[in-house]
Amino acid sequence: PRQPGEEPTRAYRAIRVYQTPSHTLAARNNLIWWQGKAGDTPETGTAYAELLTDYLRVLGPDHPHTLAARNNLVALQRKAGDTPDAGTALATLLTDGRRVLDPDNPQNLNVMNKLAHWRAETGDAVGAASAYAELLEHARRVLGPDHLDTLTAQGCAAHFRGEAGDAAGAASESADLQEHAERVLGPHHPYVQMAKEGVAYWREQAEKEGRGVG
Repeated sequence: PRQPGEEPTRAYRAIRVYQTPSHTLAARNNLIWWQGKAGDTPETGTAYAELLTDYLRVLGPDHPHTLAARNNLVALQRKAGDTPDAGTALATLLTDGRRVLDPDNPQNLNVMNKLAHWRAETGDAVGAASAYAELLEHARRVLGPDHLDTLTAQGCAAHFRGEAGDAAGAASESADLQEHAERVLGPHHPYVQMAKEGVAYWREQAEKEGRGVG
């Protein structure tokens, strides 16, 4: 019987005998994605690194597909646990994306979100709070204040604002999120409950610190 990942791997190896114009790069990208879905992360990461080299050669460093490939490669490396330079890679990618694409391009929002998440994962609460606050500002402008991704960014911004030491600010941001989420999603949505819990928790922390929330 066919093993998981066998068919995508066989197809990927077959396609490599051809030259690599942009349509073939796209086909390889799709095949590698399915290989990753099959769970073969190490081989997928290696294959994607090779694919990125070809994107750079065929399309150039400033092509949107090349930028997307860089983004995908960082994601695969993080999934495989190979992330010592993920922060630098994402920060550089964000700089290049803002230079090449529209600064508010959704792809840049995706990179901003990954960079904020990476800062949180590494224990940098202050950096994560700043990154999520910036992401929230852009998300409100690009996606609109009622978009679910914007509300998610606001929840993260509130949480890490508190983790960075501003419990009162986190409580205020959580209260704003609760009000907004109730209007957009309805009073019984999980986001509303999480926001309520955030308000209660950060108000308690603020009171312990002697800085109550009005």
